[in-house]
Amino acid sequence: MGSFLRHRQRAFTALSPHQANPNVLIPKRTSKAGSLIVPVFVQQIGAIPDGNVGVPVVFDVEPLLNTTKGVVLTVTAGVMPSGIAIVGLTLAGTPSGAEVTAFDITATNAAGSDTSSATWTINL
Repeated sequence: MGSFLRHRQRAFTALSPHQANPNVLIPKRTSKAGSLIVPVFVQQIGAIPDGNVGVPVVFDVEPLLNTTKGVVLTVTAGVMPSGIAIVGLTLAGTPSGAEVTAFDITATNAAGSDTSSATWTINL
């Protein structure tokens, strides 16, 4: 029975201390090669703090992911505010118009992908 349990154990990683519930564990998912971990949003993006037209903004997505190795972000649904672009693992730029936008960001590497929804309000 002991060897059965050893083979059934899964690797888990704890959420970072700034997460809403630091006691929750999420499974580590690895690729078949075992070298990359599938990127997982350990916290959904949700509502990004409001921005203002003409004022540069940066929203860092990296702390919301369980891994950054080989990760590329893409918008897979909706649109980001005008003047904002994906720069590495951040959403950055200078908003050019007042608007409320809703969009999905997908984090992808060779092992797989995960998607998180976001909303962003830009005020005058």
